[in-house]
Amino acid sequence: MTAAAQLRVYVPAEDASEDWLRMPEASDDSPATWRLGPFGITTESLQDDVVVVHHDGERFICPRLPKLRMLEGVLAFHNAFGDIGADKIVPEAVAVRAAVELEAIRMDEGEARSHILTSQWHVPLRWFLLFDPSERSFREDESGVALRYRTRRREASRRLRRAIRALRSVGMESTTEDMEHLLDWMLEFPPNRLVELDYDGVVGLFEAEELAEDQSCELLWKAVEALEETDFDGARRWYEETAIRWADAMLLAYAN
Repeated sequence: MTAAAQLRVYVPAEDASEDWLRMPEASDDSPATWRLGPFGITTESLQDDVVVVHHDGERFICPRLPKLRMLEGVLAFHNAFGDIGADKIVPEAVAVRAAVELEAIRMDEGEARSHILTSQWHVPLRWFLLFDPSERSFREDESGVALRYRTRRREASRRLRRAIRALRSVGMESTTEDMEHLLDWMLEFPPNRLVELDYDGVVGLFEAEELAEDQSCELLWKAVEALEETDFDGARRWYEETAIRWADAMLLAYAN
């Protein structure tokens, strides 16, 4: 399992289905979640379980649904890179079978959808635009280092729309496609859902001091605000400062 960050959408426990409430709770060191693969690499178990957090005195759960996410990932890879050789890794027959299995899951469970997006080796910069810098939480203790942001879906989608508008207003529509896909995914969930960006395994790529001082979210919002004021030099400066911070991690992702 490579180092990865996750973007999760949590359901208030009171709104969760009985099936989800009966699922075991996942944890990073649980045998229900991780297992040792044949080459000494830890891989994600296909057992369904839930990630549980408490926020503002409320309990939230995020269904991991690993098989559904795996099938979605196989199809996304095949469809995105099929014209440049992805069919050698995911043959057409495998993609068709994955599509059939995915449709069967969705037919059986009307609410079945991926509540987790995963990014290998880095945090995609667009994810930061779902949050306000004040929603950042950093922790360093004997168990390690953790860095995350949390907000409600209604706020996350409002902020992302603002960033998209800022880019469009200065003729940068071509840069918003991935942001629009993210917005579409977010809008599949009700406004009261909890959205969490968890650096998760990516924290291992940085020193604790670097993470403590990481202001990626704040810098990107400074770039957006500069665009809104047509301060292109300022927008470029703030964006480049953030991109440089993540450059090495992004190179790892693209190299893999």
